[in-house]
Amino acid sequence: MGILCLINNVLKENKCSIAQVHSLGLYGITMSFLNKIPFVGTAWGSDIIFVNNPIKKILLKRVLNKAKFITCDADHMVDRLKKLGIKEFKLKLIYFGVEVNLYNSVNISNSDLVFLCTKSKRI
Repeated sequence: MGILCLINNVLKENKCSIAQVHSLGLYGITMSFLNKIPFVGTAWGSDIIFVNNPIKKILLKRVLNKAKFITCDADHMVDRLKKLGIKEFKLKLIYFGVEVNLYNSVNISNSDLVFLCTKSKRI
């Protein structure tokens, strides 16, 4: 019950209009019961692939259905989420990493360091 109050207070104090839940576990479950604001959940493999316990599966489906969107970082995760009944419009595949075309490599002489500097365009 303490986590519900804590998250509720943070949302209220900061006047949040949407939240991002970086795990579908405890925080996703909590947000699914708050019903205060919409939230986006990030699915990790451990959140969705190894769910064999029927109670956990029910809670996971609640989180997935209550979330406005679900992000994940791999094609197989999208497939697994679809198998769990999540509609494709809710799924956002976002690869982690850096878009290397946005950076120029600048080598520093006599050094093992390489710095990445942004080009002059907005990131």
